[in-house]
Amino acid sequence: MCYPQVEGGLGFKSTSDICNVFSSKRWWRLRVENNIWAQFMMAKYCQRGHVVARNVQGYQSFIWKELLRIKAEAEPHILWRINEAKMSFWWDNWTGLGPLAVHLSRNNPGSLMVADCLIEDSWDLEFIEKLVPSDICSIIQKVDIGKRDKVDQAIWINNPSGKFTCASAFQILRKKQPESPIWKCIWHKGNLFKMAFISWRIIKKKLPMYDRTKNFTNESDPMCICYNDPKEETMLHVFMEGDLAKQVWQFFGNSLGINIQNQTIQARFLTWWNLPGYKGIMNKKGYSI
Repeated sequence: MCYPQVEGGLGFKSTSDICNVFSSKRWWRLRVENNIWAQFMMAKYCQRGHVVARNVQGYQSFIWKELLRIKAEAEPHILWRINEAKMSFWWDNWTGLGPLAVHLSRNNPGSLMVADCLIEDSWDLEFIEKLVPSDICSIIQKVDIGKRDKVDQAIWINNPSGKFTCASAFQILRKKQPESPIWKCIWHKGNLFKMAFISWRIIKKKLPMYDRTKNFTNESDPMCICYNDPKEETMLHVFMEGDLAKQVWQFFGNSLGINIQNQTIQARFLTWWNLPGYKGIMNKKGYSI
């Protein structure tokens, strides 16, 4: 249920996804803002190393552990624009490659700053070539250097404005499912909600048929009430294989000149959706035939 409609859900937002969004906002504030809370956390936990290099320890607070948990998901989306160049050469993402320390085999790369690799407003390539492989060095040469009298700027790369927003974080952090054309035809704006919802429940097998409720009660009648050949009440029997279901499908199928034999329920929905003029009828009159 907690997926967008085009991904097979009902548009609800998962509580865990929302918690991840607010945790990533807290991580952004720790990395970018210089408020009292950020200063306190950095002084308490990051005196001997960079915040990105920190690992979870048993004695740490719950808030700090939660920050380190979301770090792996949020930090790759923060890009630093070089101005005064006071960010870490090894741990801040200023090249677009992520922390350069992960590309090396050194256990302790040191506390080198980007400013240490500059000669005025240009890269000290001779010094950089001693630090990183040649392929990374060629990428560093292409990184722009801004105005040295301004502070470095953090950019949230998933938002065109460069600012962190909960909406942009939600889109990159939430759990996703592949989109399917079946959901687009069911949740079309011209389709009545009650018809779309019942169709969704049929495909997801969320209706209280006997095959779904038999594990919870022993009092329900297992047989379908269809008149010729009653069988156990299942989703497939009621909507596809039962006498009444076959008559309904055949009546509308023959009237429109389409053959829906041996098709799954999803294929039948898509067949109706692709009929000439069907979308136009729904758009103009606001109901499905």
